[in-house]
Amino acid sequence: MPFPETALPVKDIEDKLQKLIAYSGYNGHPRFLAYITSSPDPVGVLATFLAAALNQNTNLWRIAPAATVIELQTIEWFKTIFKFPQQTEGVYSSGGQFANMIALSAARQYFCQDVREKGISQLGAKLRFYVSDQAHYCHRQALELLGLGTKALRIIPSDDNYRINLDLLTTAIKQDRETGAIPAVVIGTTGTVGCGAIDPISELAKIAKQEKLWFHIDGSYGALGILAEKAPSELHHINLGDSLVFDPHKWLYSPIDTAVTLVNHQGLLSQTFGNQVTYLEPSLSNQDSFDFVNLTPENSRPFRAIRVWLPLIARGINAFKESIENDFMLAKYMASLIDQHPSLELMTPTVTSIVCWRYLPTHQLTLERENLLHRRIIEEMAQRGIACISQALLHSNIICLRACFVNFRTTSDIVQEVVNKSAEIGQQIYEHEFIN
Repeated sequence: MPFPETALPVKDIEDKLQKLIAYSGYNGHPRFLAYITSSPDPVGVLATFLAAALNQNTNLWRIAPAATVIELQTIEWFKTIFKFPQQTEGVYSSGGQFANMIALSAARQYFCQDVREKGISQLGAKLRFYVSDQAHYCHRQALELLGLGTKALRIIPSDDNYRINLDLLTTAIKQDRETGAIPAVVIGTTGTVGCGAIDPISELAKIAKQEKLWFHIDGSYGALGILAEKAPSELHHINLGDSLVFDPHKWLYSPIDTAVTLVNHQGLLSQTFGNQVTYLEPSLSNQDSFDFVNLTPENSRPFRAIRVWLPLIARGINAFKESIENDFMLAKYMASLIDQHPSLELMTPTVTSIVCWRYLPTHQLTLERENLLHRRIIEEMAQRGIACISQALLHSNIICLRACFVNFRTTSDIVQEVVNKSAEIGQQIYEHEFIN
C-alpha cells in the first residue's frame, strides 16, 4: 500500500479494517489458552476508550487531577489486597517487564545512593541479584539496562517442583560474599512463565532478612491469585517483600498495558526517578497535590488506572474473585483429566492456572523427535480450531504442551475437548509422521 496522500474512500477503509480484524489474534476467545494474556473485561475496554478520548498525560496532578486521584485510590486498594504497609508507594506502568525494571531500579538506588550522579561505582559493580532459572528474562534485561550487566545476575537452579532451590541459593550467597561480591537482591516469582510454579516466598523472606537482602517479588502473573478463596498459601506471604510487581492485565482481566509496582520504602521511588524541572512545575494552588512523574521514568503516561478502577466499581471485587477461582478450577479439572487419560502424562504440579502435559507415543522416540512431535501437536490443534495452546521447556530440555487459564469465557467442556483432542491428534501425527 503506497503512502496515502489523500483520504481513502470509506468503503476501502472498512475493507482494510475487516482484514485487520480477520488477521488478528483473539485473546478473548474462549479457546485462547496459549499465553498469560487475559480476555479483557468489556468494562475495561470502555474505560480504555474513555482514557483515549480524554488523551491526558497523567504525569502531573495539575493537568490530570481526577486521573491522579483514581491512580492513588487503586494503589490503596492493592495495598489492602496484599496487606502491604501504609507507607508503601506504587505506580502504574505498561507491563511486567517495565514494572520489574522500576522495582529493581529502586533496589539499586537503595544500595547505591549516589548512582544517579556518579553512575555505577565500584560498590555497584559488586552487587549480586539472585533469581530462579524459571523466572522471566526481564530481570536479566533490567540489569543490562541498569548498567549492572548480566554478571550481576546469579541464576539459581530450580527444584523438582520448579521452585528456586533454597540450598543452592544460600550456597551462592555464601560463595559471593567469600569472593568479595555484595549479595543485594533476591527475586521470588509467584507464577513462573513456564509452569506457574510459586517460589517459597516465606522462606525467601527469611533468607533475605538474615542476609540483609532486598526481597523483590515478581508476581506479574500469579500475585492476584491471592483473591481466590483457596489461593496457594505462599501468596499470603507476599507482604514480606520490599517490592512487588503484578499485572492487572493478566489476572484482573484489564486491557493490555496495565501493570503495577509497589515499593515498601517511602520516598525511594522519588529518590530513584524524581526530577525538578521548570516545565514540570507542581501545582501552586494545591500544596497537597501529587505528581506521578516523580515515581517513574515515564513522562508521557496514559490513564492506565481507569482500566482497573471502572471495572472494580462496576462489578465489585467479588466478581473478579469468582472468575479467578474458576480459572483455578479449570486448571485442576484439566490436570485430573490428563491424569486419568492413558495416553497423556501430567508433567508438573498444577499450582496456579497453568497445566503442562505430554502425549505418550506407543514407542519411545528420541528427545529431539518427541519435542518435535509436541510442537506439531500444538500447531495442529490451532490449525483445526481446537484451541491455541503453547509449549513449555522443562528440566532435561523436555518440551511439553501448555495451557493457561486467565479467561472468564473458557468452559469445562472446552477443557475436556482440548485434553481428548491433544491425545487424538498426538496419535494421528505419531502414526503418520513419526513411524518409519
